[in-house]
Amino acid sequence: MLINEVIRQVDLTRRAVKFYEEKGLIKPSKDSNGYRNYTEEDIQRLKEISVYRKLGISIPDIKRILEGKEEKLLENIYESKKASLQTETKELDALKAFIEGHDIEAAYQEVDYQTIGQAMLDMVPGYYGYYFMQHFQPYLQIRISTPEQQEAYRTILDFWDQTRLHPPLFMTLMTWPMYRLTPRPALDQMIRKMDDQIRMYLNPTAEEYAALKKKTLQNVRLKTGPMKYHPAFIAQRRFMKRLKDCGYYDIFIPAMVELSPKYREYREALMSLNDRICQDLGLYYDSNYNLILKKKN
Repeated sequence: MLINEVIRQVDLTRRAVKFYEEKGLIKPSKDSNGYRNYTEEDIQRLKEISVYRKLGISIPDIKRILEGKEEKLLENIYESKKASLQTETKELDALKAFIEGHDIEAAYQEVDYQTIGQAMLDMVPGYYGYYFMQHFQPYLQIRISTPEQQEAYRTILDFWDQTRLHPPLFMTLMTWPMYRLTPRPALDQMIRKMDDQIRMYLNPTAEEYAALKKKTLQNVRLKTGPMKYHPAFIAQRRFMKRLKDCGYYDIFIPAMVELSPKYREYREALMSLNDRICQDLGLYYDSNYNLILKKKN
């Protein structure tokens, strides 16, 4: 059958069906005229993909499920949703008891944030939290479920409570209007972008890898040439050093890795790709986390 019939049966858009094909989740055949010919098996596969997406499963994880490489993932999702339902039931009971008896202590013990990200926005509020924590939000749309996560969460809160770190003036001038005037991007868009980034870092195409290498080399040459004396780059280098000195890379980042499995996946993929690019281009990091191009003998 043709795509018009497919989208009527599975309630998807043409764009979504083609996207799933691009990602290798379905592989329809083509007829002699070059039109895609979808089978009943493709319809069932699209329905299965649709169910997984409604459950919030990422495209890379769906691909692994379909390939039989993530047999326990669905069981883990079931257990997670079951636990969430039990938690929500307790919270509703506590809210009802509070409405009827104004027992704030019981409500305080049972009612919790829906996600770690929501808690972070309250614990590190205002522009400060926006500047340092906004881009971590897609990785924090989960609840704490292990003692290790709880410890990592407390480490992060203590870090931001004790750290006296301020963005450089030029960065503040650029981002303050965005914080005050720009609508926050929808979380689902941020999560899709996160999934796409992880996918690219894990398995970039030849074109994507070439583009990343080119962009990295351009940035290194820009920041190590005459432009390194530009006030913006000087301020950026000083800020990176302050991040290092305050424990951002030794305390905050490791805690984020422990707190969020998704951030751990992103971080490991990023570092692996970064090492590959540095090796191919002959780059290294100096003591202040600046990328330096090795001199040719």
